[in-house]
Amino acid sequence: MGKQLVGDALKNQLTEGLKEKLLEEYELTPTLLIEKVYRQPFPNRFLASLSPFLLKHIDDLSIRQIVINSFSGFFERNVMQYDYRKNSVNFVGSIAWYFSDVLKEVALEKEIEIGTIVQSPMSGLIEYHR
Repeated sequence: MGKQLVGDALKNQLTEGLKEKLLEEYELTPTLLIEKVYRQPFPNRFLASLSPFLLKHIDDLSIRQIVINSFSGFFERNVMQYDYRKNSVNFVGSIAWYFSDVLKEVALEKEIEIGTIVQSPMSGLIEYHR
């Protein structure tokens, strides 16, 4: 999602004013944004660090569409390749946890049953061993 956000920001595809909010909140310029993704080490960490911005602005149409497209692509590539209608799909991780409303919305649209969503593997392990 971070990669899509950066691409949309650099190509002026975000809702008016949102690119400026992104740059201001992360103390970036378009040049520095490109540097962080293409020239500095660990670009995936940087891109993942943009998730709070996506969550904060989830009610913005352009941001919501980024998240919807991401989950839709995930389901098409990783779930719908199998006999997904016989089993529910479970999720572990903060992205699924914090964006669960959108995740469930996309799953419903694709007729995929969601089982449990846990924020971290540790919470599941603790519950299992009780």
